[in-house]
Amino acid sequence: MKHQRSPLASVTIHTALILGAVVMVFPLLWMLVTSIKTITEATIIPPTLWPDVPQWQNWMDVLIGDGVLQTFFHTLLIALLALALQLLTSSTGAYAFARLTFPGRDRIFLMFMASLMVPTFVTLIPTYLIAQKLSLLDSYTGILLPYFFTPFGVFLLRQSFMQIPRELEESIVMDGGSYFTRFCIADAAIVPVSAAGAGGVFLYGSLERSALAHDCGGFA
Repeated sequence: MKHQRSPLASVTIHTALILGAVVMVFPLLWMLVTSIKTITEATIIPPTLWPDVPQWQNWMDVLIGDGVLQTFFHTLLIALLALALQLLTSSTGAYAFARLTFPGRDRIFLMFMASLMVPTFVTLIPTYLIAQKLSLLDSYTGILLPYFFTPFGVFLLRQSFMQIPRELEESIVMDGGSYFTRFCIADAAIVPVSAAGAGGVFLYGSLERSALAHDCGGFA
């Protein structure tokens, strides 16, 4: 028998959810309202809930005058290029760890995964110094090269490759297929299986690359 909540419990839960939503949304709304105020209205105490005359021109001044659009497209370009490189390196590395047999494979994979415990920002100064020594500052190469692969992507795609039946690859071998052919077919096979995971990696990588492109703007 399905348990039904009492009216009081439903009211309490919905009230708590509404209050939580207000707490989450209010800062965003306040930011938008403040952006169309004058400097006097934005700093006055007590604050006003709505400006006397909305200053919509503030948005145009920021987008055009302060180079926000240029910075946005610059960050977008870096993030997309890094993600494309990560997809290439992660898929090939994952296939090697999942399907190829070579001495020390599992130990190397464990060492590879141990790098996930190192915070990204711990490596910023060493990365900057290396880029400086290689004369890669103020270039796209300087910011893309250190971050063109991700252990997290290798780990996730490796798990997806391991779910593919080996019989599929054995049939490719019987037909005379090479390692490259086997990799391409396996890569195509995991797309429908790991679409959600790949989407998660894409979003995670996008956020990480965007943050790095913003914080390490001096590299490129």
